[in-house]
Amino acid sequence: MRKLLSFLIALGAVAVVSLSAPTTVTGANTVWQPLFRRSGDCTQATNFLARTSGLSDTETTAYGVLICGLVTDGIITGTMNGANSGSGACGSILDALYILATNNTTTAALNLCGTSYSLVTLNSPTFAADQGYTGVGGVGCNTSTCGMLNTQFTPNSATTPNFSQNSSSFGSYNRTSSTTASTSVTIGSRSGTNANYFQSVSTTGSFNGEISGNTFSFVGSNANRQGAYILTRTGAAALAFYKNGSTTLGSDTSASTAVTASTFTILAYGPPSAATDGTLDQISAAFIGAGLTSTQAFALNNRINAYMAALGVSIY
Repeated sequence: MRKLLSFLIALGAVAVVSLSAPTTVTGANTVWQPLFRRSGDCTQATNFLARTSGLSDTETTAYGVLICGLVTDGIITGTMNGANSGSGACGSILDALYILATNNTTTAALNLCGTSYSLVTLNSPTFAADQGYTGVGGVGCNTSTCGMLNTQFTPNSATTPNFSQNSSSFGSYNRTSSTTASTSVTIGSRSGTNANYFQSVSTTGSFNGEISGNTFSFVGSNANRQGAYILTRTGAAALAFYKNGSTTLGSDTSASTAVTASTFTILAYGPPSAATDGTLDQISAAFIGAGLTSTQAFALNNRINAYMAALGVSIY
């Protein structure tokens, strides 16, 4: 009876960890390690993690908490198992979400939202595991020297994009502490006079940016480029600028003109074929999507920061 009971208990234990694999064998003893250790398991996390390999337990858990948290926040509403945007990707808000602070460049290139808009590395930006990519070339770089990441996302020709003229947003997570004023751009695109970009500490000492327009707003002061930034448009004349999940840098009423006909790049001011104003900062995450409320913007930045905190490299 004892042997039968021990067998049933062991069988039950195996059933509980059905998503497991033996990783260490010592004599007759097998140590089981769950493949997906995450808090608040959700389908979206399962779908994304199935596209990855080689993640540590810490990285896997951090991804799960991030993704399932964004589902709880209502920022991810799709299944994250398809191409382009919409229900098969992240849903009605995000077109692309990139976590650059991860185990390797293969994982860093993935768009968490789905199989579209994977990153293409150009001119060898520097990758550091669990921290992100650092740009090369600096402000004076060009298409041949700007170390950058091509998102392959072009607002005016993307398939069913959430990013639109009067409802759009993008942002980045910058780990580099610097008070030096600069025209460097961590994420952006431009075509003609239409622009999507921001300079976190511009040459005027202000946070400078534009989204689906050409007025180039200077909004509020910002002393340090380090931080998690979001620029969002929620109407034809409604822009807002957010930092670190709690600070509103300012707002503006500049009119929208059109979405850009050029591809977003990370670490430089795109498109890739005419890049300039590269950054030498280390960028750990970036995203592109529809317009965000302040609640959504703060939730997105805080979820990404919690992911960074799990890796021990958060900045706020």
